[in-house]
Amino acid sequence: MPPWELLHDYAESKTGKFSNRSVTKYAGDDFWLANGKPDLWVARERLHKIGSKHLMSDISEPKLTFVFELRAQVGPPVEIGDVPEGRRRIVPILGGTFSGPGIKGKVLPGGADWQIVRDNGFTELDTRYVLETDNGQLIYVQNRGIRHAPPEVMQKLLAGEHVDPSLVYFCTTPSFEMSAPDVEGLTRFVFVGVGERHPTEVVIRMWRVG
Repeated sequence: MPPWELLHDYAESKTGKFSNRSVTKYAGDDFWLANGKPDLWVARERLHKIGSKHLMSDISEPKLTFVFELRAQVGPPVEIGDVPEGRRRIVPILGGTFSGPGIKGKVLPGGADWQIVRDNGFTELDTRYVLETDNGQLIYVQNRGIRHAPPEVMQKLLAGEHVDPSLVYFCTTPSFEMSAPDVEGLTRFVFVGVGERHPTEVVIRMWRVG
């Protein structure tokens, strides 16, 4: 069957239209009802399976391009206490550096990570800070993410102790704002980050998707 014909039928069925021609074609010889008509449900399910597989085969895996590594020095957390969503704590960012191909600079003090910690240690991250490039360009970053590990590992991490980063799932989705045209390309892509939490430092490596 030509791919265009398959995709036409697939798109048609997704909009709720399913012609008798399509029903007969995809029901096959083994799924006919007692009244001599093809089984509409089976035909539709077969078409969706075939169409989905064909469409997915044409979608390439996303390419990741390394952008920069950020190292931020952090202070002791400010414990707000239990709130409706969980345990609220705020981790101040004291400064740091970042560098990557064609870009480098420093992390300005004054940012913070507004965290919600669940009873099992699962942590929702909402980090906001400002980067300054070596050329004096300012980049505002909002970096949301999650962090979790086995309970005993999270207990140590939240207490400020050193843990093996390989035991912790720590991923983020940063977004950027700036007025400088030289770095506005950061606003035109999706980015992902992989992090490590150390007692007084957080390391985030960021990649561009696509």
